[in-house]
Amino acid sequence: MKKNQHYVWRHYLKPWTKNDKIWCKRDEKIFNTSLNNVAQENYFYVLETLSSDELAIIRNILDKIDETAIPVMESNIDILVKASNSKGDEKKEYLENYHTFIENIGKPLLESLYKGDLEMLNIQRNRDNFSYFLGLQYTRTKKIRHSLMKDFEPLFQKPEHKTINIETISHALAFLSADFLGNWISSDGNFTLIRNNTDIDFLTSDQPIYNHAFNFESWGSPEQMELFYPITPSLGLLISSKKIPHFDASSELISYYNNKLVSESEEFIFSTNESQLK
Repeated sequence: MKKNQHYVWRHYLKPWTKNDKIWCKRDEKIFNTSLNNVAQENYFYVLETLSSDELAIIRNILDKIDETAIPVMESNIDILVKASNSKGDEKKEYLENYHTFIENIGKPLLESLYKGDLEMLNIQRNRDNFSYFLGLQYTRTKKIRHSLMKDFEPLFQKPEHKTINIETISHALAFLSADFLGNWISSDGNFTLIRNNTDIDFLTSDQPIYNHAFNFESWGSPEQMELFYPITPSLGLLISSKKIPHFDASSELISYYNNKLVSESEEFIFSTNESQLK
């Protein structure tokens, strides 16, 4: 039984570890610990049963964002319904197992990027799979779920909505919104590798992918997207609507990305060393 469910993929964090431990900062406390102890909660992916009213609200929100979205997303809506209606151990592991499935698809593509190889993205199926993988890594986090709860809470203060579970709706929308982000990456995103040969490592956090050109939590279709994803302490991935050649970053740019990543984090900041977290 997978009781401890991670909202940041442990395999992703491995490049920041030494002897299977990672340096972390949380609530101004700096410590060195196992990946099993960070960015996880008991049964984080368990989805409570969606009522017919809640499912109707979710469909209505999706329809307002993009009227063509629901037919395209039916399979993922079906996954959510099955996850919410399942019982016992199956309910506890349903979405956790789905995330593991997507991680296994993304893993070899991420390994290629470690080597500086983007050729695999020239194959449309690989590009689509990796784009959805990235979308899910963005939206699966605790921060995104909490942000959606905060955004939607004012909409459900009326007495007629007292049976609506905002946490359940936010969980479902976080899962479904990976499709929107993945579709943008696949259709309009350009991939740029940022090499870090400085003496300052890329940091990462419990919100490892962030958009510094747009506030994703505001929803809608952004005019501009630019995602940054540190994939190792010495390599970052930029995904932009612009075509930007791969490049070596300056210390100033590394510091900029690190500072932005810290500001976008929820609880955890991760590093290869203690000093960079002070």
